[in-house]
Amino acid sequence: MVVSEVSDIWSFGVMLFEMLAGCLPFAGTTFAGRLNAILTQPVPDLGRLVPGISDGMADLAYRMLEKDPR
Repeated sequence: MVVSEVSDIWSFGVMLFEMLAGCLPFAGTTFAGRLNAILTQPVPDLGRLVPGISDGMADLAYRMLEKDPR
């Protein structure tokens, strides 16, 4: 794993998601559980969690939380 500006964007995406939804995008009761969720689970549906969120804001959060850096 290489740390770069891409990891900064992803981290900011996590903070943006939490600010919008009031919860973290990936949950787990242990560090290993959270890591597994990050690696294997899709990003939760912001439209369901935040009724009325604009398509642009949801799209921004989804793009920031993209798992494939390409």
